[in-house]
Amino acid sequence: MSAINCHKLNVAIARAFCQSISENSLYLTIGSSSSISASPTDRDTDSQAVFTSLIGAKRLKKSDAICCTPRIDWVSGKWYPSYSSSDANMYSSSSYYVLADTSAYNVYCCISGPSSSASVVKPTTTNPSINQNTGDNYTWKYLYTLSGDITNKFLTVDFLPVPYLPTAPGVSDENYPQYLVQQATSSSGAYLGADAGILLNSKYVMISGFIKFGEAQTQNGADVIPTNVTFYQDSLIFNPVDAASSKTATLVSYSSGGLVANPNTVLAINNHGAITRSANTIDNIRMVLSF
Repeated sequence: MSAINCHKLNVAIARAFCQSISENSLYLTIGSSSSISASPTDRDTDSQAVFTSLIGAKRLKKSDAICCTPRIDWVSGKWYPSYSSSDANMYSSSSYYVLADTSAYNVYCCISGPSSSASVVKPTTTNPSINQNTGDNYTWKYLYTLSGDITNKFLTVDFLPVPYLPTAPGVSDENYPQYLVQQATSSSGAYLGADAGILLNSKYVMISGFIKFGEAQTQNGADVIPTNVTFYQDSLIFNPVDAASSKTATLVSYSSGGLVANPNTVLAINNHGAITRSANTIDNIRMVLSF
């Protein structure tokens, strides 16, 4: 009999992937061919085409990836379901958490509320030790606050970053309240506080890499990205081989032809319409992986 995979397995895999970036060579690439299919498939021919059309590749750092979950904003007049430890569909279909403020960037979980009445009072507490009753029959638990750096790099209209704190930060650290939440359990006994990533089912990983067009950082000193370029594809390549040294690639970036073409190293492909960039343009290229 096959085992049922709990959602926590997907979260663990997503976290392990983020951790692996510091231990391996993961590159974000862009490709130039306008003949690239709008809908790539998991075929070796499509993976091989990544190298055929490759303009440049930039090595990613651990700080270029974060676990995330679908973004749900708090909106006055909307009904929100409350967290339920007995709901088998809770983690796949429910909007029981919210990003409540797009200036403070606080994230909350609804731990109790009416069966159909709308929420009209926005939660505001950042106290990790109490649950806030907002006076409209909703009770919210504060989970964490997004830092400015994480907000600017990873928050999008579709996805909410979920920082993971495996060890305790300093008491004065801005993430310390989140750590306290992770160590707590709710008074009702629901396992809400142990881990925001598990609670919010952060089984997605967002890659966010900055590429400067016209940047010169490669094995031969040539421009990695041409000063004026139109590209149609982003991809992720795992532990590719440096064509010059025949060893695992380790340089900050590579230009076309700098990596050995091997479709087995391609992890993800994102094809899109034409994007044109000129010299000295810095672009934040994002890609979301689902585990």
